[in-house]
Amino acid sequence: MLKYSLASEAVSPLQVIDVTGLDTEGIDSLKNHLKTLEVPAEFMGELVFELQVKKDRIRRVLWNEKASTLNKKTIIKMIQNALKDWIVPDCDSEILVLRIHINS
Repeated sequence: MLKYSLASEAVSPLQVIDVTGLDTEGIDSLKNHLKTLEVPAEFMGELVFELQVKKDRIRRVLWNEKASTLNKKTIIKMIQNALKDWIVPDCDSEILVLRIHINS
């Protein structure tokens, strides 16, 4: 299983900092998809999601409450909905683990 850490990228309110199960092309696709989200002001923390993939679609998005440091339901739902709309590039994994940092 592939794992990439992306903590050194340019600062924005929503940063994809870690993805397990995607290659660089997949990570770029995910980042491009999420960059259009408008994160409400004054929130900071990390969100961890488990994404269940079937073919090129996200079938289920599970928020990992224990691994996350942010629990604002509106932000969680916004990101979950955006992830469900994402078309996944070719990937061998059926489960992706995504860690996002929010600093708005």
